[in-house]
Formats: sequence, structure tokens, C-alpha cells
Amino acid sequence: MFEKMPVRFQGIATNRQTTMGNQMKKFAKCLLVVALPLAGSTVYAVTSTGVLPVSATVIDSCIVAATPIAFGSYNSTSGAPLDISGTVTTLCSNGTSYGVSMNSGAGVGATLTTRKMTAVIGATTLDYGIFTDAARTSPWGDGSGGTATVTSTGTGLAQVANAYGRVFPVQTSSTGAYADIVTVTVTY
Repeated sequence: MFEKMPVRFQGIATNRQTTMGNQMKKFAKCLLVVALPLAGSTVYAVTSTGVLPVSATVIDSCIVAATPIAFGSYNSTSGAPLDISGTVTTLCSNGTSYGVSMNSGAGVGATLTTRKMTAVIGATTLDYGIFTDAARTSPWGDGSGGTATVTSTGTGLAQVANAYGRVFPVQTSSTGAYADIVTVTVTY
């Protein structure tokens, strides 16, 4: 006679139902935030790998630079040479063998063993030398006629060699300023 009728509670919610409902709403919002940016992109589930070959060749290369040898004032009556030094800096790729040579300069009558600065005003010359050693016994030249070159192997970093200059003693050059230009060459 009595039928069982479902009981419905409308408008009354338990704490557990409210908490679960709030959590579901938060989850749905998070899902939308994550899903919206992906809506226009394709999501891939399978991957495959390959290789990208990369290569380069390091070539032999060198550059050379020199600091001036500025002798300053020379007393031709002192009987003593005037010694000063400069530097030659070479930068070669790592493992590159090289040699640094110098020409005789621009002075008229200059040789690799006796270079000549020429007067800025006039034509007189002042003899000097450039050497590979501090004792000034090995003239820096091109390897011919008793001259030496500086040889080494590049490290990829700057390598510095001293250029030891000497104005020879007891010269009869006129007073005034003198200059010369020497070409430094690196061969590799």
C-alpha cells in the first residue's frame, strides 16, 4: 500500500556536498585555463628522434703587430750603444707553426744586420740593429745572411717576442730626428 517515494531535499546542502561542489568548480576552471591555450595547437603523443650534423673547419691563420722601438735621445760622442726594446705580438690559431721575419727597413743602404734610420730633414743616416736576443748578437731578419727569425707554434692566444734594438756607438750622424719603417712578416 505504501509506495516508497524518493525523498528529495531541495535547497538544503550538507557541508560535504558544498565542499565537493566547490572543488569541482575549481577543477573545471583549472581545466579551462590549461585547455584553452591548447585548443589551437596540436598535441603529439608520439616522438621520433634524428640527428643534426654540425661541422666547422678551423684554418691556419695568423696576425702580427709590433710596438715601436723609440730610442729617444742618442749621444754620438759617448762611445756607448743606445739599447731599447719593443715587442712583436703574434696571434695564430692553435697548432699553427709560424715564423716572424723582418726586412731591412726603408733606409738607403740598409741591410738586415745594419739598418739605417734617415734624418727627417736631410739625407744623413743613423745605423741601428734589431735583434732576437737580449745580448744583441742575433740580428732579426729573414733567416738569410746570418740573421734569425722567431719561430713558434700558435696557441690561439697572443704570443709576445721582444725585439731588442741598438743604435750602434761612434757615429758621425748630424743632429736632428731620425726614423725608419721596418716591415714585420708572419709566415705560416
